[in-house]
Amino acid sequence: IGQAMVRNLVLGDYQGSVYAVNSAAEAVSGLPAYKTVKDIPGEVDLAIVAVPAESVNDVVLDCAAKGVHGLVVISAGFAEEGPAGRKRQRTLLNLCRSYGLRLVGPNCLGIINTTQSVQLNASLATSMPPQGRVGFFCQSGALGTAILESVARRGLGLSTFVSAGNRADVSGNDLLQYWSEDETTEVVLLYLESIGNPRKFSRIARRVSQTKPIVAVKSGRSTQGVPVGHAVKRSTAPQAAVDAMFRQAGVIQVDTLEEMFDVAQILAHQPLPAGNRISVVGNSDAMGLLVADAATAAGLQVLDPVPLGGRGGVGHEQPHGVGVAHDGDAVAGRQRLVRQDLRDV
Repeated sequence: IGQAMVRNLVLGDYQGSVYAVNSAAEAVSGLPAYKTVKDIPGEVDLAIVAVPAESVNDVVLDCAAKGVHGLVVISAGFAEEGPAGRKRQRTLLNLCRSYGLRLVGPNCLGIINTTQSVQLNASLATSMPPQGRVGFFCQSGALGTAILESVARRGLGLSTFVSAGNRADVSGNDLLQYWSEDETTEVVLLYLESIGNPRKFSRIARRVSQTKPIVAVKSGRSTQGVPVGHAVKRSTAPQAAVDAMFRQAGVIQVDTLEEMFDVAQILAHQPLPAGNRISVVGNSDAMGLLVADAATAAGLQVLDPVPLGGRGGVGHEQPHGVGVAHDGDAVAGRQRLVRQDLRDV
C-alpha cells in the first residue's frame, strides 16, 4: 500500500516535495527512502501513514517531533475490528490531540485536491478526477472508490475529495467549514453514514448553504444504525426529524448516489435561477404535463404556455406552462419567440 501511495502522489503531479519513509528499504517507487520521518531534511506538512496498526502510534510520535501538521491514516485495524481496535483508535486520537495534529481516518481511502497549484492525490485511487468545482466528502473507503469511478465516468470535476474512514477526528462538519471559505469549491456533496454532532452540523450547514448548495445522501435511513468503526452514538431521533433538520439547514437530500451526481452536475454547470418561476418547453403534451405537475408539487410556479405552433398544433392552447412543438421547421422558426418569452422567466 505504501508503494501505491507514493506512486499515486508522484504520478498525480503533486506540486510539492514527496518523501518516502521505510525503515527496511533504501528506495520506494524510485524515491530514496528515509528510516524515519525525523530523518527527512525538509519540512513536512502532511504525513500519509500506511503501516501496520500497531506501528501507527510510533509514526505519530515521529511526526510530532518533526512538526507535521496533519495525518492521513490509511491503515486499518482500528475501531472497525472490535473492542481492541476501538481502544487502539482512542489511543491514536488522544495522541494526535495531545500534539495538536489533525487526523483523517484511520481506515480511509485518502484525500485528493485537484487545484493546479496543489495536484495532491494522497489516496489509493489510481487516477486523479478532473478538476472542477465540487467538493465531495464520504466515509467508507470502498464506497469512495466507487464514487471516484462514477465521477470519472460522468466527467464531473472535483475540487477536493475526502474519505474520512472511521472519522476519528476530521468529520463532515470540519469539511463544511473548510469548503465555506474555499474559493475553488462551489458545490458540496456529502455521503453521510453517521452524524456525530447533529446540532453543530445543522448550524454549519445552514450558514454554508446560503452561498453554496449542499447535496447529501444519508444512509441507514430505515435502521438509524452506525457503521462499524464510527465512534458516535446511535441516533434515537426518528427519520422524519433528520429529514426536517436537513430541510431547515437548506440541505438538498437525495436517496441515491446517481441522484446526487445528477443534481451536482446541474448545480455545478447551470446558473442558479433568480426565483421560482419556470417555463416548460417540449414536444409532448403528456410529458409536459408530467413535468409541470412535478414542478408545481415542488413549490415552483409554472408560467403560462409558450406557443410554439407548427403542423397540427398552430393556434391550439397547450397545457398550462407547456410549450409543445409538433414540427421541426416550426421549432426553428419559433426559436426567437421562445428565447424572448424565457427572458421574462
